[in-house]
Amino acid sequence: MIKAADRILYIDAYLAPGETRLVPPLLDPAEIKHADLVLGTHPHGDHIDPVAFPGIASASPQARFLVPRGSLDHAAKLGVPRERLVGMDEGLTYEDEAGGMRVQAVAATHEFLDHSDTTGYPYLSYIIQLGGFTILHCGDTCIYEGY
Repeated sequence: MIKAADRILYIDAYLAPGETRLVPPLLDPAEIKHADLVLGTHPHGDHIDPVAFPGIASASPQARFLVPRGSLDHAAKLGVPRERLVGMDEGLTYEDEAGGMRVQAVAATHEFLDHSDTTGYPYLSYIIQLGGFTILHCGDTCIYEGY
């Protein structure tokens, strides 16, 4: 979770309980009533969490959800309304309506630098500019040539 410049972002919020977790979830998604933006780097359950995404969508009706373009259907099936989903890909940028937040997508590798002509890169990193700070969230990635 990042809080800066009157904005609250969640990135790869993994809040589903489970026997294989080493640490229990820190909070229930229904408690997240203040999210402005929720970012998912790729469609694995610990990144686009099937418990967190619909829970946050319900508790924070103002929140937008940024996911890789190829994950739009997946996020919608989890219960995030289509009009609140933003499909991202390498080089695409999201700016909030107030202009105080900017998120740029960068291709990421998850073992391989996968790409589809139809849906783009399935794994993303995000460059977030907010409140005078620039933050790089890499998701699950490896260094690759040109990164």
